[in-house]
Amino acid sequence: MTFKLIILCYLILMILLCVLNLHLSLIQGTSVHLCSTILDVISSIYHQDSANYFILEPQNTLSQCAEKIHMKTEEIQVGRIAKPLSVR
Repeated sequence: MTFKLIILCYLILMILLCVLNLHLSLIQGTSVHLCSTILDVISSIYHQDSANYFILEPQNTLSQCAEKIHMKTEEIQVGRIAKPLSVR
């Protein structure tokens, strides 16, 4: 039982660190493709499991993204990026 708890704590810590790094990259990033991809990844983390919201909320990731998104280009704000061509 203790081993499962340690693994769970480790996974939660990894999610927190991942989102924190993504958030910092989003704020500093200038590439439309990079910033759009980061927003997609952050969104998928939040949508993957409802518990992720409660785990990540203390970091204020969503509110900080909302505060900084106006400094990004319109393409990033609305998520209109060209999708990469599929490889055949």
